[in-house]
Amino acid sequence: MPIFMDRHELAGTSAADIAEAHRKDVAIQDQYGVKFLTYWFDQRRGTTFCLVEAPDMETAQCVHREAHGFIATEIVEVALSAVEAFLGRIHDPELGPAPGPSSSDMGAGHRAILFTDIVDSTAMTSRLGDRMATEMVRAHDAIVQPIGRPRGQAYR
Repeated sequence: MPIFMDRHELAGTSAADIAEAHRKDVAIQDQYGVKFLTYWFDQRRGTTFCLVEAPDMETAQCVHREAHGFIATEIVEVALSAVEAFLGRIHDPELGPAPGPSSSDMGAGHRAILFTDIVDSTAMTSRLGDRMATEMVRAHDAIVQPIGRPRGQAYR
């Protein structure tokens, strides 16, 4: 079954509001043959992203409409591996006692991608040799690593 990610513009909502909406989706998902996998919430931007396995976009939207009325402004089909690679999880985090996880626990769902280009890297490798060129790339990675990802988080 396809996997979809939707985006909701929900300015003024809280992490507790979104957690409750997700619980309502999960409560009726079996009636529609869908599975809500997780969500991300960015309170500062007022956006929520839901990850759902569904037969089609319309069915996923139907669950939102019936469960709580928060209709997605955009829905796209996604590859589960891409979602996991960029967002780091495809299932709900451990839920604590009500009213639900804080917005920082849920993650905002926004990511930035940093690309760098080592100019003339082939010539550098020829000039320095494989071992030294590899060390140069490691030095480069050590410089950009704090910008590109948190320490200890592997590239995927």
